[in-house]
Amino acid sequence: MKKLPNAIIFDFGGTILKEECFDAINGNRNLLKYCMNNTYNLNEYKITEEAQKIDSEIIPQLRNNNFEFSIIGFQNLLFHSLGLKFDLSPQDLEFKFWEHATKYKPIEDIEELLHEIDKRNITIGILSNNSFSSNVIRMELYKHNLSQYFKFILSSCEYGIGKPSKRLFDIAVKKTGYKNEDIWYVGDTYYDDIYGSSNAGIFPIWFNNNNEKIENEVKCYKIKSMTELISIIKNLT
Repeated sequence: MKKLPNAIIFDFGGTILKEECFDAINGNRNLLKYCMNNTYNLNEYKITEEAQKIDSEIIPQLRNNNFEFSIIGFQNLLFHSLGLKFDLSPQDLEFKFWEHATKYKPIEDIEELLHEIDKRNITIGILSNNSFSSNVIRMELYKHNLSQYFKFILSSCEYGIGKPSKRLFDIAVKKTGYKNEDIWYVGDTYYDDIYGSSNAGIFPIWFNNNNEKIENEVKCYKIKSMTELISIIKNLT
C-alpha cells in the first residue's frame, strides 16, 4: 500500500459490528404480539422449531450454490405454512424480529477508524452476506452512532447471491464511483471477503484477529486490530 484509496468497502458482521447473541425464540415471541390469526395456537417454541427444520432442509442447499435468501422470504414460507397472519408488513416483521432476536456491539476502535477515513473524504460502504435487508443493517448501525459514515450498504439477500461472487463486488465498485484498483475491501472471512475482493481486482485487507491460517492464500494485507489500520491510514496521509 503506497497511497490511500479513494474508497474503502467493509464487511458488516465481524468487521464493523460483532454479534453477541441470536435468540430466535425471543424474536418470534415478540412477533406473536402482532399475530391476527394463529390457526393452530402455536407458541414461539413451536414456531422456532419449525423454522429450524426449514433452515436445515433448504438453506444449506442455497448457500452451497452461493445463493442467498432473505429473511422476508423465509418468514413468508414459515408463517404461511403454519397458518399465521400478522398485523404488520413483511418489512416490519423483519425489523421487529431483528430488534428482539439479535444483539450487536461495535468492533473495538471501529468508530475511530471510520472517523479517520471519513475526515480524509474517502468514500465508505458496506457489502455484507446477510439474510436481512440493508435497511435493517443501517438501523443497527444507527443504534451505535455509525450509520452516518456509510454512503451505501449492500446486502446479499437483496441480490439473491452472496460473496465471493464477483458480480456483487462489481456492483459495490460502481456504487463508489471509482476504479477497482483505487478501492480497499476490509473483511474477516477469508473466502468470501479476501478471495472475493482480490478476484474482483480490489485490494483486500484481512481482519484476521483469530490468526487463521490459509494455504495458498491470495496476496492481502493482514491486521489483527482496527488500530493497525488506523496507523496505516495516518502514515499514508
